[in-house]
Amino acid sequence: MPITLLILIAIGVAGLAAAGFVFLEEMSRRQIVERSGGGRQQPGARVRVVRDSSRREQRLQKVLRRAPSLWAEDESVRTRLVQAGYDSPVAPLAYSMIRVASLVLFPALVIILLQNITFWQRTLAIIGATIVGLA
Repeated sequence: MPITLLILIAIGVAGLAAAGFVFLEEMSRRQIVERSGGGRQQPGARVRVVRDSSRREQRLQKVLRRAPSLWAEDESVRTRLVQAGYDSPVAPLAYSMIRVASLVLFPALVIILLQNITFWQRTLAIIGATIVGLA
């Protein structure tokens, strides 16, 4: 099997996982709005019990304490994330980790996918991927 096909399959699976996660988060947000009186609940609608996520939050807080303090304390990033709907205390950490991962992932994909090109073309492609990872 060609390596590009495997990479595309992995990207597809990751996309489906992300879509499922977003769907579940939206369902949770809708339930919170309905419980607070901001929405209507139709008669006969099912009520889902939300599990206590205190253990998960404790683990994330430990990771947050070990992360660089700039990732957690940048108020401009925290404000933008809250405006976008991500109000979790670990949202800045997740955002920063995704930025670092993209900074590494995009150049790595260029190195893997573009093998039959000259040195200068590869160098320019890596620089371009790094810029995309920083954006």
